[in-house]
Amino acid sequence: MLRDQLGITQESRGMHHIAAVILYREYSRLMQPIYVAVLSMECDGDYYLEVLDRDVKVIKQVKALSSDLLRPKYRVTYIITSEEPKTIKVRYTCGDDVSEQEIALSKIMRYVVNLLIGLGVNA
Repeated sequence: MLRDQLGITQESRGMHHIAAVILYREYSRLMQPIYVAVLSMECDGDYYLEVLDRDVKVIKQVKALSSDLLRPKYRVTYIITSEEPKTIKVRYTCGDDVSEQEIALSKIMRYVVNLLIGLGVNA
């Protein structure tokens, strides 16, 4: 009986160690720096963003601000991320406005990006 209890205790310790290793790896990943820019705009009608740099990841979040079929209005947020610091050039269309600009990515911790995505930035 005592032998069975010791086996369960050892197994439990092993499981706790595995869980601790998984948590540590996830924590370490979330605390790594990443470079980010957030571009948010309210558009009457169509919207579009073109990033002229292929080494970045773009996450798009859209929220409808009106249900008018003839003149829809949207809040569009783009989260642009990169593993290294850089300045990128973007072209965008928002309603009747067409423009191009350079955006510098800023250094933040990776978990902040996960929070922005999970909360919906404009929530």
